[in-house]
Amino acid sequence: MRTTVGLDLASKTGVSIVQGEDPATAVLAAHFVVKRDDDLVGGPEKYPQSYRLAAQNHAKKIVASLQDMLTAVGSFPMEGDDEMLFVVEETNATKGSRYAQKYLEFLHYSILDRLVGRSIVYLSTTTWRSALGVTVGKDGRKSNRKLSEIRDDALAMVLAPTVGHDVSKATKKQVAAAKKSPEFRVLVAKGKLAAGVAGKRTPKHAAVEWVNERFGIALKKGQNDDADAVCVAVASLVPGVKFCDGR
Repeated sequence: MRTTVGLDLASKTGVSIVQGEDPATAVLAAHFVVKRDDDLVGGPEKYPQSYRLAAQNHAKKIVASLQDMLTAVGSFPMEGDDEMLFVVEETNATKGSRYAQKYLEFLHYSILDRLVGRSIVYLSTTTWRSALGVTVGKDGRKSNRKLSEIRDDALAMVLAPTVGHDVSKATKKQVAAAKKSPEFRVLVAKGKLAAGVAGKRTPKHAAVEWVNERFGIALKKGQNDDADAVCVAVASLVPGVKFCDGR
């Protein structure tokens, strides 16, 4: 039986084991998360060697945990399963910390270094979401627009005594302070309650819901790392799915 391992590499890495060749009938054998040791990122070695060592340690933990789980679910050990495929979510351009991105690239290299000789493919986020139909959806987009309106109205009310009704006159510092104020949080909470709107719906939520519905389990919203790893593995089984080629 074909075994597919899905990897969503990050400081909190999602790992999945899927067995079968048909995306409609494949079985989810396991899913779990492996966290990095944050203490290693900050020392005892100085930067940049601390990043290299932390990533290598993290990769070692991921592979060791995977070996243990493969044994537990009765799959072939990694060394003897020629049909095992590793599917890794491709890296994405980020607007966040450049150092978070740097650690991620170190981790990708460390994982590849430990899986030399294995069958490994990369799948982009947009590709696996499209292949499985994992989207926020019309209702989700409508809810997000309403939430945005609620937040804009609350911000205008908080800033009104300072800048009047034209929020565009507020400085970035004033806007940031207003969004952190208790008044803003209360106004947003009241607006959400009145409109029957929850928090912002994201593709991460959609992935959790897709996995829960497909496999009949109950992942929580916070388990989106598990969900992404599962989706990556299952999407690789979809006929015609296009893997990344480095260009």
